[in-house]
Amino acid sequence: MDELQRKLNAFAILMDSSFGTLWWVKNTLWQQDNSFVLKEGEEKNSHPGVSLRKKNSSAAVIPMLLGCSKKSLFNRTVVFKMNDASDRTTTFGTMKPLDVGFLNFLDGSVWSNSHKRKLSAADMQELEDFIREKLQW
Repeated sequence: MDELQRKLNAFAILMDSSFGTLWWVKNTLWQQDNSFVLKEGEEKNSHPGVSLRKKNSSAAVIPMLLGCSKKSLFNRTVVFKMNDASDRTTTFGTMKPLDVGFLNFLDGSVWSNSHKRKLSAADMQELEDFIREKLQW
């Protein structure tokens, strides 16, 4: 087994990247998707992401939806809290999920949301409905 495969195996065991987990993703990764454009003068270097990883799928690539504070940025959206201690909500949506590679987790381009690791069961059901109805994915 080579070094890369060992890292992938360790990542799959140690890092919960399952459906509904919440992350912060550097904007350089979001910018790989043509539907994401930074506003001029934007100082923020990351935006939230929510994992759409399906059961029994490879840990090497985790599809995520982009999150932001703008309610009308996307024509298809779903809204969740990234922090249960705050009333502030985050809008998630995009034309298609961004595939984030597991090496992006290892190099620090993706890190877990320390305020809330995973959506509630009700939020995950809402996310599933959103994916099926709006994204048709």
